[in-house]
Amino acid sequence: MSEKLAYRDVDLGPLAAMIDAYLEGLNDAEVAARIGASVNAVSYVRGLLKLPPRRRWAPDKTLVGTHGDEVHRLAARGMNDSGVARATGMSAHSVRRVRNALGIAPGRKHTCASL
Repeated sequence: MSEKLAYRDVDLGPLAAMIDAYLEGLNDAEVAARIGASVNAVSYVRGLLKLPPRRRWAPDKTLVGTHGDEVHRLAARGMNDSGVARATGMSAHSVRRVRNALGIAPGRKHTCASL
């Protein structure tokens, strides 16, 4: 006959370490490296605990350095990301990445009512 494990028999050390690392602001890959687990395992447990994912995005310094001044100038005029993209030849996604890296708020959306 097999014995059932009681809750006191389960080692919660790795789970506690994962939650502590998550509360420090680490993303799944950083938590996995810290506790010695796979990223998939950390992501799975985080999902079971209903914790939102944390993304770490480092701005591309080349993209910001090359287009930062131009994006800043056009965004300061109130242009939205699509307008800045058309004026610079960049994609709207790249404009958004540069604008976010520079800490610039998005421009207003132009509608027929606002023209």
